[in-house]
Amino acid sequence: MSNESQGTGVTEATRRVMAISSLILVGSVVVAALLPAAPDGFIRGPAGTLAAVLAGLALVTVWGAAIWHAATIQTWNATVPRWAMIVILVFGTGVAGILYYLFYARSYHPANRAAG
Repeated sequence: MSNESQGTGVTEATRRVMAISSLILVGSVVVAALLPAAPDGFIRGPAGTLAAVLAGLALVTVWGAAIWHAATIQTWNATVPRWAMIVILVFGTGVAGILYYLFYARSYHPANRAAG
């Protein structure tokens, strides 16, 4: 397999990881919002703990995948330079990773980029 096709495979894999992690994060937040809160505002019990752990893991995963996607993508067509996007992602944590997925990586298709 050539380096170009390996890069495309990595790019597609990181897009899938970001998509799944984003959905898990949204699901965790919805579940946490539906659970009853204690008087101090915290959601206690196993369901609350599970929702918090899943949300945390999903946030870290989408953050790491966004950095990896920005670093390994073959053709960079964003208006922001690649190095600047990586710096923004590194210091922007998981929220920047989700925004990167929603506004750039989700619409990235190697076949479309190669033709243009």
